[in-house]
Amino acid sequence: MKQVLLATLLATSTLYAVEETTAPLDISLGELSGSVGVYSEYLFRGLKQTAGDPALQANIDYTLDNGLYVGAWISNTKWTEDGGYMNNNDVETNIYAGYADTFGDTGIGYDVGVLQYWFPGNTTNGQSGTDTTELYAGVNKDVFGTNIALKYSHAITEDVFGIGNASGSDYTEVNWTVPVTEQLTAIAHVGRSTFDGLGNGVYDYTDSKVSLEYAYTDAVTVGAGYSMTNASEANWTIKNEYLGESQALAWLTYSF
Repeated sequence: MKQVLLATLLATSTLYAVEETTAPLDISLGELSGSVGVYSEYLFRGLKQTAGDPALQANIDYTLDNGLYVGAWISNTKWTEDGGYMNNNDVETNIYAGYADTFGDTGIGYDVGVLQYWFPGNTTNGQSGTDTTELYAGVNKDVFGTNIALKYSHAITEDVFGIGNASGSDYTEVNWTVPVTEQLTAIAHVGRSTFDGLGNGVYDYTDSKVSLEYAYTDAVTVGAGYSMTNASEANWTIKNEYLGESQALAWLTYSF
């Protein structure tokens, strides 16, 4: 699940995921870019995915000159097995495609696409599916030397991250990126998860995060942040691990 760990958890999530700036390689008709990173914990929309263990994550993207793009992302994960949703799963893979451009000369950028969250393995009998497909749309604009981005994601699968009959669930987020110096960037994030379906409203919650990223070189970035949620402890606890607890986190990434 991404933060856009990429261009905000990830502008996303991001599965939470942390924004990353990549140095693209020029290839015919487009650009190829990617990154690999080590994180103290994999957070997705404020929720712990690796039960306090570190995460190794990587992505690769190919962007055409006309704004079309495709990409893939991968990370280790633990919640699917720990929660009894799946057998033989400890990896999450995301595959996505979309189109990004600007509205004429307005300076307002937009990004629309589809993202497939895939958890390879076997679903436990009687459990709802974890694989989830989302459509997303976002806009962003530079304002007084900073960037403000708004993104909306809408699930179209029947089951959503192990929650049954939740098609139509959504996630809305705002991300504010503030350059402090040429190398140091501050990022503020607020997101809201809502789950459709009878009785699924008990899973709704809001998450927030503040973070700093330091570009040690053009390719190497270190970061640290603090995440909080108001997720219900009764509904978001797996094996006595409260997924929505407040916590500090750190990461190191290499982009190419």
